[in-house]
Amino acid sequence: QATSQQLKQRNVENHEEASASQYRRADLATVDRGARACRLWSQCAEGVLGCDVASTCLSDFGLKFPLWRVEGSYGACPIEVQEARRGYQQLMDANPEAFFRVNMTGDGSSGWADLIDRTRTTLARYLHTNEDNIVLVENASEGLNAVLRSMAKYLTSGRGILYLDTAYVEVRAILSYLSGKWGNEPPSPWLQTPLVQVNITPLMPDITRRAVISQVEAAVRSHEQQIGLCAFSHITSTPGLVLPIEELTAICHKAGALVLIDGAHAPGNIPLNLTALKADFYVGNGHKWLFSPKGSAFLHVKQPVQKFIYPAVIDDGPGPTPFTRAFVWQGTNDPSAMIALHDAVQWRAKRGDAQIMRRRLQIRITQVHEWGCGKRRPESRGDVGHIPHAAGR
Repeated sequence: QATSQQLKQRNVENHEEASASQYRRADLATVDRGARACRLWSQCAEGVLGCDVASTCLSDFGLKFPLWRVEGSYGACPIEVQEARRGYQQLMDANPEAFFRVNMTGDGSSGWADLIDRTRTTLARYLHTNEDNIVLVENASEGLNAVLRSMAKYLTSGRGILYLDTAYVEVRAILSYLSGKWGNEPPSPWLQTPLVQVNITPLMPDITRRAVISQVEAAVRSHEQQIGLCAFSHITSTPGLVLPIEELTAICHKAGALVLIDGAHAPGNIPLNLTALKADFYVGNGHKWLFSPKGSAFLHVKQPVQKFIYPAVIDDGPGPTPFTRAFVWQGTNDPSAMIALHDAVQWRAKRGDAQIMRRRLQIRITQVHEWGCGKRRPESRGDVGHIPHAAGR
């Protein structure tokens, strides 16, 4: 007869097998086939965190669960950054009036706003852009909603949005809403944004950069008079592919369309220079590969089009420009996760940001071959890069 401890162990094993089966069904192309992935979790920890010794990585993060199961979806945050966030929370709760109240000192600032501005400055350096082009949001979904729902109001009549069939489910849901086809949404006389879907999934598994560029180029040429905005993932969620964003942006700009990049998986995963990318809008998460607390992300908007973009909650707060003021105050909330983005970037800098990315790529290339997640190395023959860890939002 099984003891209580044996039953608990059996339940754990059943849960692991059920979870592995779920991932197997979800995407055989990017997740290891079966429960074998659970036994390789320490190798995944090396790939995710960029460390040589998985146990050291896990002690830094305080995790008790395989990293490959959380990093691409919900993220992991170092203990040091968690403690920094708690410090901001204690500062806020010890004297909320002093923390939040604007102009308490007569200079138009507040402790909270100063910390937000510090984070925007830190991110601007990390992302190679101007800090006045960056605002903080809770997650990529919030930033994407702000751009897409704002732009639907300002697109020239008859012009719509081009997107890929690999777009994340959240993006597809927003687009469905904007086109008047979301759930039980009643008909709207003005919210019927035309959509153009470009299918790149049939190009897999032998997908290449050139093939993706050609597919998008042909679609833009065919629908040039119908497109006002193009939306692409920088790294697709499933399967994990790094798309040729620079080339796609240039194609769309040439046709007179603005470009939105969903960079949920990019910050901390690959080097980013938002000035060089030239996209009009870029949204990125901090809580995934950048190692910041959950509830921290950014929206980057080029100055000429900032006047078109507004948050879901219309309010006003302190800040250097109308764009930053519109986003900085969304009602009373806990901004500590956003503020701690600063500490996450600092944590990575102390350990070598480039080294973390490089080590992660080395492990990932090995996983692609050993797990059967792809046929080629990410850098081979200019192909779109396979990133098996980017299998969630």
